[in-house]
Amino acid sequence: TLLGALSRLQTPPALVLLQGDAAITAQWQRALESRYRPEVLVFDLGGELDLPAMLTKGARPLVGAAAFVCRGMTCLPAIVTLDALADELSSTAGALRR
Repeated sequence: TLLGALSRLQTPPALVLLQGDAAITAQWQRALESRYRPEVLVFDLGGELDLPAMLTKGARPLVGAAAFVCRGMTCLPAIVTLDALADELSSTAGALRR
C-alpha cells in the first residue's frame, strides 16, 4: 500500500472528467473501469449541472458526452467518442510508465 502511494506521488494518475448526458457518461465510466487501469481515475460529472470552476474544462455538450483527460495541471481538448478516449488512455498508460 505504501509503495502504491509513493508511486502515485511520483507519477500522478491521469484524471478523466466525463461531462454531458448522464446515461452516456455512466456507460463510458463502466466501459473505462471494466479494464484495470491503476494509472487512470475516472470521474462521472454527467449528472452535475453546477460544477465548480476547477472541474469545468469546457462547455457542457448539449447532446452526447465529452471527456477531458488531464495530466497534472494540463487537460487535453474534449474527446467526444468512447473509442478515441480509450485510444488516448492506452497511449497515456505507456507514457506514465516511462
